[in-house]
Amino acid sequence: MTNTERYFKQLVEFGNVAMKKIPNQSILIVGMNGLGSEIAKNLVLSGVKKVTLWDQEIVTTNDLSCQFFLTEKDLGCKRNEKLLGKLKTLNSDVAVDASNSELTNKFLKGYEILINCDNCDFEELIPLNERCRECGVKFVHCDTRGLFGSLFCDFGSSYRIEDLDGKKVLTTRISEITRSNPGVVTNSMDEGHKFQDGDWVEFREVLGMTELNGTQRQIKVIDNYTFSIGDTSNFSEYRIGGSGGYCTQVKLPFVESHLSLKESLKNPEFNISEMSTKENSKQLLLIYKTWSKILNLNSKKLNSTLKFSELEKQFVKEIYHLNNELKDKYLESQKNNEQSSNSIFVDNINENLVKIFAKICNTQISPLTSIIGGIASQEILKACTGKYTPIKQWLFLDFSKDTLPENFLTMPINDFQSDLIINKKMGMGMGMGMGMEIEKEKEKEIEIEKEKEIEIEKEKETQKEKGIEKKQISRYHSYIQIFGKENQEKIHSLKYFLVGLGGYGCELLKNWSLMGLGQSKNNGMIHLSDYQKITNYNLYLQFLFNNNDLNQYKDITAANKIKQNNPNINIKTYSKKVEKQSENIFNSKFYENLDGMCNCSEKNDLKLYLDKNSTFYKIPFINSQIIGTKGKLQVVIPYLTTSLSLYKPAESTAVSTKTESDLSSRTKSKESIESRFYSNTENKKTIPHCTLHNFPHEIDHTILFSTMVYKENFDEQISQTYQYIENEDYFETLEDKPYGIIIQTLESIKNNLGEGRPFDFTDCIKWGRKLFQELFYNKISQLMYTYPENSKINNESDFWLGKKRFPSLIDFNLENELHYQFLISAAKLRAKNYQISYSQDKQQLFDQCKKTVSNLVIPKFVPKDDMKFQTEEDNNNENEDNELDLEEEDEQIEKMINKLPKRSEYSGFKLFPQNLELVNNDYENAQIDFIYSCSNLRAINYRIKNENKTDIKQIAGEINPGLITTASILAGLSCLETYKIIQNINRNEKQDENEDEKTLKKMNNCCFDLSLPVFHFSTPLAPIKTKYSKDSEKTFTNWDTIDILEQPQISINQFIKYFKEKFNYQVLMLTVGNTLLYNSFSAKEEELEIPIKDLAIQIGDLIQPQQTYLPIIAMCTDSNDNDVDLPLIRLKLIN
Repeated sequence: MTNTERYFKQLVEFGNVAMKKIPNQSILIVGMNGLGSEIAKNLVLSGVKKVTLWDQEIVTTNDLSCQFFLTEKDLGCKRNEKLLGKLKTLNSDVAVDASNSELTNKFLKGYEILINCDNCDFEELIPLNERCRECGVKFVHCDTRGLFGSLFCDFGSSYRIEDLDGKKVLTTRISEITRSNPGVVTNSMDEGHKFQDGDWVEFREVLGMTELNGTQRQIKVIDNYTFSIGDTSNFSEYRIGGSGGYCTQVKLPFVESHLSLKESLKNPEFNISEMSTKENSKQLLLIYKTWSKILNLNSKKLNSTLKFSELEKQFVKEIYHLNNELKDKYLESQKNNEQSSNSIFVDNINENLVKIFAKICNTQISPLTSIIGGIASQEILKACTGKYTPIKQWLFLDFSKDTLPENFLTMPINDFQSDLIINKKMGMGMGMGMGMEIEKEKEKEIEIEKEKEIEIEKEKETQKEKGIEKKQISRYHSYIQIFGKENQEKIHSLKYFLVGLGGYGCELLKNWSLMGLGQSKNNGMIHLSDYQKITNYNLYLQFLFNNNDLNQYKDITAANKIKQNNPNINIKTYSKKVEKQSENIFNSKFYENLDGMCNCSEKNDLKLYLDKNSTFYKIPFINSQIIGTKGKLQVVIPYLTTSLSLYKPAESTAVSTKTESDLSSRTKSKESIESRFYSNTENKKTIPHCTLHNFPHEIDHTILFSTMVYKENFDEQISQTYQYIENEDYFETLEDKPYGIIIQTLESIKNNLGEGRPFDFTDCIKWGRKLFQELFYNKISQLMYTYPENSKINNESDFWLGKKRFPSLIDFNLENELHYQFLISAAKLRAKNYQISYSQDKQQLFDQCKKTVSNLVIPKFVPKDDMKFQTEEDNNNENEDNELDLEEEDEQIEKMINKLPKRSEYSGFKLFPQNLELVNNDYENAQIDFIYSCSNLRAINYRIKNENKTDIKQIAGEINPGLITTASILAGLSCLETYKIIQNINRNEKQDENEDEKTLKKMNNCCFDLSLPVFHFSTPLAPIKTKYSKDSEKTFTNWDTIDILEQPQISINQFIKYFKEKFNYQVLMLTVGNTLLYNSFSAKEEELEIPIKDLAIQIGDLIQPQQTYLPIIAMCTDSNDNDVDLPLIRLKLIN
């Protein structure tokens, strides 16, 4: 790739091999409606070679409901030409052009993939699919109609998948291998294995039975600790020793076969989930077939107008007719003992589903284009790279059940829309002539466009007479047709808080703009905050930004772009970090005025902070998270769901989404998609101190060690040294620290200001060379001296056994690229600490290093006899025998302080700590180079496989991979949940339990993984109920509060009296956060009469300006002296 930094998050997900394929792919998008535009945006950001926008439509007002790159100024212009200019600005690496040429074989051969977004007339699509097959072009068809989405993939009869799921290969340590037929491998009992039947594994470091090393074997699982590998009876005897040996999973390519569209329509396979069950998918395919037939029947009447009732009747009539045809053919084939492929009929047609489809099939809205566009874009990237499992072959998603207004079919038609214009083009750019008879149709199309213009002018006059702004009606026409005028007005009046303008935040904000969220002049508002500025690193996922926006605040820039698309949207930006310290801005008044919040940040502490405020102020809250192809959306509703802080994923059950064909052989998993997501985000292993410092056996260990070395040498010690110079009371800051840390800190200060202080870059090079010697030679040499290779534990078992890997020394060699990279990066970082300049010429730097190193004498290392290291066998601290008593420790500290240079000698001297920042850093810089070289050098010490710079940066920076496709899907799902919330939730009213249960079932959390692909929708968990006491039947949840509204000046005594009279509880203790306000055992009489709010200010400054409530936790007992659990108490501070 030309810009590793830009595509870093995508590179982490796909890997180098797959990423190299993406910029060689040319994509043809047929149909530039909202869905086509969404896919084009995703592909341009992903860095493909070329994207061609094929379209024959002009921009209409309906495009404004789902086309972010089009505005009212573009009405009447050619759609693909207007989109062309906007899409080109997203990524200069990608060639974007527009076309409406005839889709001949010659034209198609210029592309690797065609995706059709604009026609569901199968009579026209089948010939196009056949031509794609003839030309070797992979074919994707996708479509959105109202709240329905469909997708079909045909990657040809022989498509090679290099990696089915993208999961990291599994490695397990061996403890025994039998010499038998079949040979049985036993894994380390403290680890087990996660292999499955049919997996292939490769062996290494096996002792004795060395014939296995470097070979690959297919396994048969016996249990969690053992598996068989075939005949080993003629091999040498396995010998216990060293690591025991390892076996690593081998991912073999898989060849997939797809049917053509014509054959797949006869014999379809479905991806199924809660939103697309097998039965529902069959119903929808039948509906789409019927719709195709209706389009074909009406093709000669291109501008006919049908009432909804007429269309419903025609639809129901045609679907029954088609279903009976399919059923008769199937029964006839069975009668003749023929294998039938026409078994797609359904036993019972869902007429309500047919009627719903008929009412909204001419609409396209941004939440659905985001979802289907994201899925389709990911399928195209699979076709580009051969990475991950493609959809086989149909996917239908139906969001109508819980998202439409209740009683949608029986509500007055005036609440939605009365007429539907239906023609081959759908009257809104949702069809496509295939270009085969363009010249013949040209005159008809011109006539149609003239008629449209006349109708538009007439409608303008009508709206003007009614005093209604045309743009307000037409722009949201599709949303009104689906959700009704009342619900759309609620969307306009919402006041929502969006935190974080990463990829997901930009996608969500785009959808809000297209929905008109917050545009009401009187009530609506989008509150937007992101404290970060735009870097080159942001340009892949965050489509609202381009090169011209670098170094500008994200939220301000995003708001300006949104206003360009929809000037009616109300947005307020803050450019502040949302945290405890900013509560003077994001205060009680701010939160009480909100209708909802969305967290678009990856930071876990921010998620929990917003979750806490959601609970306290009773605000609906939607949280989302992205890890590469995996996405997670959680909905938090006052009184209805549990909060995120109390949420735990359910125990794993089988993943509910799979294809009809036996995908289990290709994408087997013992864990649910939700469990997989949590395993990547929240269940991080703690690495023991001894493993990290002395006995690493994984690359993760050496990477973490390198980050610790970095922080110690270039950040923390430099910071402490500078604090010593600047702060006269510096030594007071060390008082609570352990003795060892104090001595280490004082020694580093002495060194940094004394003999270790560099005066020029040559000194920095010398320092870097000494650091190399200390890390990769001296410390390793001491470890080998203390524990030689033949060491025993208590004179019995081998010391260097299992996970302990006997190390080796590294002699410095300037000609070794890794050695030089460590030296020069360490020298540069040291120079930055002391603001020392150095040459930017690479050759000059190398020559300077060569000269300096050749003249530097490195003292010979002499190991110590009394040195000890912490091991797993003992849990002692290193050098514990050297522990001193407190008096001796103080004496040693005093001696060290007296040896420090005088502070007065360094007046005005400045140091510059280099905070480790890998997320937004340039790919090529000293920080990353240091972590990369240090990690791999330490890995060489311990015979651990080296890792590439991309993976090391990702692990060291704890950077989650991110894809624009995942972000797009999450944004669409979030918006659908928002429509459900405004229809079903009144945050100021607590519903009864029966209504709660009914409403809860309409809401959906979602976890998905596009690599497999699987989608898992689930009902959010209800809040946990807690009894007030063991004798009480009364319960409360974390949403409940005891509100004291009328007594802002209430004192402790009055509070105690209030609780006694109202609840018959005895108050024992009151706290605010971690601050104690009252303790019945030690309370002072004079404090009991002070108003609680004044006491809170006196004791701990616990009240912020404009704070409405003071949160109080009370510890009480009831009349039987039982402890009482209570909800949070909110004392209102302002009348």
